[in-house]
Amino acid sequence: MKTYQNTAKWFRGLMLVIGVTTCFLASSSTLFNALLKNNKIYPTGSSSPWISTTKSAIYLPMVFKVYGPVIITVQVDGLKCSVFGETVGYSFKWHRNSILLMQETNSLLTNSAMRTYDGNPIEYTPRSSHTGHTTRGFEFKCEAFDDNENQVGDASVFINDSLFSNPIKGVSLVYFDDAWATQEKIDHTLVTIQRTHLNWVSSWTFHFQDSITSTIIYSKNSGFPNTMSDQNLIYQINKAHQLGLKVALYPQIWITYPDGSASPDERPYIIPSDEWFTSYKNFILGRADIAEQTGVELFTIGVELESTMEYSDKWFDIISSIRNHYHGPIVYSAIACNQPIVEGLKNISWFNALDYVGLSANLQTRSGNFDPSVSELVAVYETMAITMKEVHDIFDKPILFTETIIPSLDGGTISPGDWKTDVADFQEQADFYDAFFQTFANKSWVEGVFGNTWNASQESWYQLDPGWAFGCTFLNKPAERVLTSWYGGTYRGP
Repeated sequence: MKTYQNTAKWFRGLMLVIGVTTCFLASSSTLFNALLKNNKIYPTGSSSPWISTTKSAIYLPMVFKVYGPVIITVQVDGLKCSVFGETVGYSFKWHRNSILLMQETNSLLTNSAMRTYDGNPIEYTPRSSHTGHTTRGFEFKCEAFDDNENQVGDASVFINDSLFSNPIKGVSLVYFDDAWATQEKIDHTLVTIQRTHLNWVSSWTFHFQDSITSTIIYSKNSGFPNTMSDQNLIYQINKAHQLGLKVALYPQIWITYPDGSASPDERPYIIPSDEWFTSYKNFILGRADIAEQTGVELFTIGVELESTMEYSDKWFDIISSIRNHYHGPIVYSAIACNQPIVEGLKNISWFNALDYVGLSANLQTRSGNFDPSVSELVAVYETMAITMKEVHDIFDKPILFTETIIPSLDGGTISPGDWKTDVADFQEQADFYDAFFQTFANKSWVEGVFGNTWNASQESWYQLDPGWAFGCTFLNKPAERVLTSWYGGTYRGP
């Protein structure tokens, strides 16, 4: 059995670590570009980089266990695990996001191995034909064992990079059932959600109509989803404010079905009439009163009501009335899933009366590619960004991504609202988020983003929910790691 009881040997090992790290820093630009494109690496339990091209301090990535420290260092061709710089006489196991990489037993975890997926069902990711995936926010853990198969120790690193510095770093918070919105559960959720490093929360509420031709908009307390009570909604907003979060109130219309369920899929096709606009105006002014009462920092006047948007006079009237009830900034959330739809937003004259132009960014590639790389996604989104910037320039209003939404499905990036398969693909969802932030982060015309969604009912028992693995929530999936990393945090999920 190998130990480091000898002080001289221990000190020699420590000097080796410092020497390796210092040598690494001397050529950090080349190595980071080769491996992680200037990614920083963070030790488990820390928000401070132990290797960084921008900080002078060196944080030694050592986690001491029974027999001594295990060290992870960055090499040109990957991550190297050692025991005080030594690998002979030791065996190693690598984990990606707490999942054992069965084929990786060498001290070196190569760049390609970090991004290789072989269809392990535990990872909810199909076999991939390339290694162009994100590792943003991911944890790579190495366990070292001696000749007697006793564990010497372990070390973990998180992959991070530049940050999303736009003003609004938000998350959409959803209670699909008012029974879940008790004060105790709201308290728990608003504490837990802060692990994403958000500074805003978008509070979703649901009202309903029976068909696209109906003119009656109503709340309901049965079926799924249903309407959060005003009492619980007000408590949630006040609690968020107590915790230092800003709040956007996000009321929306869903279409109900005979079995009591409901969906947003048909609301873009609502057939508007004078009666419908009267009903909608009464509904939205009631929500505006709650926004004013609770002092929310942003109020959403409509969500994805595309067939109504050509009625400019009606919307100007609604906006004017809302201004008399709520005295903060307002936004409308328009579908922005592909280039032609974004192009059409240039003609919506009443956007001039808003404070922000809101985009529901369920971005589509429409490529037929079920296994896109991050760079391929960025190329599509950059083209869309040009048109979004033109929308900003026409109205001189900041762009706010009121939703960023994609299911964790194989092919989910093709058309997020039109599910192509029933095969879960966590990595494609994570790649979407990284590509989205790479495209829109730190653009001066982008006010911020709300990541979709934090489904409060799935915080604890998410693995028992059959819809969790395929749904649009990023909660407890690799996409949460990506979003958290862009917001400046290190993943602290289960």
